[in-house]
Parts: sequence; structure tokens; C-alpha cells
Amino acid sequence: MPNTCSGRLDLVICAANFWAARRIGVRFALPTSRGFFIAVGVAVAFMVGALVAGDADNSALVVVLAVATTLSYGCGSVLHYRSTRPAGAPDDR
Repeated sequence: MPNTCSGRLDLVICAANFWAARRIGVRFALPTSRGFFIAVGVAVAFMVGALVAGDADNSALVVVLAVATTLSYGCGSVLHYRSTRPAGAPDDR
């Protein structure tokens, strides 16, 4: 029998995090960048392709699709970061 309590606890923690972020005025509590959503959609497609290729025992294709997934999601994260920073704002490194 699966343990569903941990899944519920995860949802409660995520909801509390989101609520706290919205209360303190964090602009990037949820991503809104269209580019981010497109990049994540492409990454999901690559990941599903890698799972299918894995079932077909095509390990070379799995590696290529895994790298493509990582690059696509990485590009999406950059797009999200840029969309949440005002123009001309100093970099917070």
C-alpha cells in the first residue's frame, strides 16, 4: 500500500512556501515567462522521448535526449530569471 501522507505533506509545504512568498511580495513565486513554459514543454518532450528510448534499449539516444532535456530546462531557467528582474537592475551575485 503506497504511503500518501508524504505526498500530502509535500503539497502542504509547497502551498505554505507559495503563500509566504506572495505575502512578502516576491514577484517570482510562480513563473509567468512564456519562454520558460515553452522551454519546459520542450524539456518534458525530450524526457518522455528518453523514457521511450530507454524502454527500447537505445542507450545512446537516451544520453542525447537527457542532455537535450538539461539544456532546454537550463535555457528556460535563464529566461525565467531574466523575466523576473527589472531592466537595469544590478546583478545580485
